[in-house]
Amino acid sequence: MMGNSLFHNPEKYLEEEIKRFVAEDEANRFTMIDNSPMFDEPLVGFADGDDKIFDIYKEVVGDFHWKPGDLMQQLATDEKYDGSLESISLICWVLPIMKETVKSNAKQKEFPSRKWAMTREMGERHNKRLRQHVQDILRKEGFLALAPTLSTYWQFLVDERVGLASNWSERHAAYAAGLGTFSLNDGLITPRGIAHRVGSVVVNMKLSQSAHLRKPSVELPLLQQRNLR
Repeated sequence: MMGNSLFHNPEKYLEEEIKRFVAEDEANRFTMIDNSPMFDEPLVGFADGDDKIFDIYKEVVGDFHWKPGDLMQQLATDEKYDGSLESISLICWVLPIMKETVKSNAKQKEFPSRKWAMTREMGERHNKRLRQHVQDILRKEGFLALAPTLSTYWQFLVDERVGLASNWSERHAAYAAGLGTFSLNDGLITPRGIAHRVGSVVVNMKLSQSAHLRKPSVELPLLQQRNLR
C-alpha cells in the first residue's frame, strides 16, 4: 500500500509521511522535562536536481560543493547501481522550533533557556532520524536515495577563499526547494520564522518543484558577495 501511494502521488505521500514521523517520533519530545514536542509541524518542499541554482552554489563556493546529479552519480558508481539517473530531485523540510521554546529563550538575559539548549542537540538527533527514515522508505521501494549529511561524502573543510565550509548545505537545499529566503546574516527565513532545523534527501525520482519563495534578484548577489558561507 505504501508503494502504491508513493508511486501514485509521491509529493503528497512524502509530505504526509514526514509530518506523521515528526508528530509521532519519541525523539521529538522533551522527555526529561514535560514530554512536549520540540518541533511544530514541518514545512516540506521539493527541488529539481538540475535547477541552475546548484551551478551557482558550486561557482560561489568552489568545486568541492556537490551538485545533486554529481552526488547521485558518485553514489550509483560506489553501489554499482544500474538504474536510471535521468530524473534527480530533492526532498527538503524545515522543522520549526515550538513558539513556547522561542519565547522562553527570548526572556533569557545571560544563558539560553533549557528547552532552547536541549533543542540544539536533541532536536538534531530527531532530524537525523527523519533523514534516515525518508532515505529508508525510498530505498525499500527501489529508488537510489541519500541523505547527504548522513553519508561519508559529507564533510566540513577550510577553504582558502571562503573559509569554513561544507560540501552540502541543508539551508541552501531548502532555499532551492522554495522553503525560504535568506537574511543578511545568512539565516533562512521561512514562513514559520528563522528558528528551525533543516534536512534533505536526494533521490532518483521525478518530483514537482515547489512554489518558490526565492528572490534571486536580491539574494543571489548576496550569496556571491558573502561566498555562501
